[in-house]
Amino acid sequence: MAHLLLIDDEAPIRASLKEILEYEGHKVSEASTGMDGVLAATKTAFDAIFCDVKMPQMDGLDVLDMLTKKNVPTPVIMISGHGTVETAVDALKKGAYDFIQKPLDLNRVLVTLRNVLERESLVETTKVLTKKVHTSHSHQIVGESKGIKDILDMVQTVAPTEASVLVTGANGSGKSTFFGVLSACAEAADSATDSAADRAIALAAALPVGTTLEAGAKVVLPAADGGDAGGGLVTVAQTPYCPLYI
Repeated sequence: MAHLLLIDDEAPIRASLKEILEYEGHKVSEASTGMDGVLAATKTAFDAIFCDVKMPQMDGLDVLDMLTKKNVPTPVIMISGHGTVETAVDALKKGAYDFIQKPLDLNRVLVTLRNVLERESLVETTKVLTKKVHTSHSHQIVGESKGIKDILDMVQTVAPTEASVLVTGANGSGKSTFFGVLSACAEAADSATDSAADRAIALAAALPVGTTLEAGAKVVLPAADGGDAGGGLVTVAQTPYCPLYI
């Protein structure tokens, strides 16, 4: 189910289009003026917007301009009973996804909506996959020595479990990098959560060797990218740790 916004100054058009879209299972909001539509679009994350071209005070092309200036990413489908090729081209140049002429053809409306929703779904999927690839590459470990292989084997063994892991080692030995690998492997195994125990995995990456941890102690986590900026303040959980020596 998608949440859609209809911007049209003609109540009968809004009513008929709303009835069709709600019958298809979508949630529909309405705006009778261009300005009301812009305000609604900036306050709510709609999945798609249907916008009339010819409206008093602020027409559909002005709405497109305003949405672009306000960085509203929602795809806009223009509709008009007075459309020309020039108007349609102008709307597409301003960022409209498509242009549909009135009287509205039911099949054209539904096919266009389906296409725009599928495109947005693909865009979101691409963003997620790109982020995962970036995370994977940013914590890539390269090495063939027995020590590296032993540590990576331990990471693969521990990551799918719910065990808390204490990463320790000398300054500059790569604790944050190995923590990143451990987190990525845990996420891939669908066992990464936001519990205190899981977040405590990173504790030792910010601590010098030999530091004694007591239950209830406050510790600043390292940044996720291994930088100087802290990743947050956590309380050491009252749970045994599986030591991972780097």
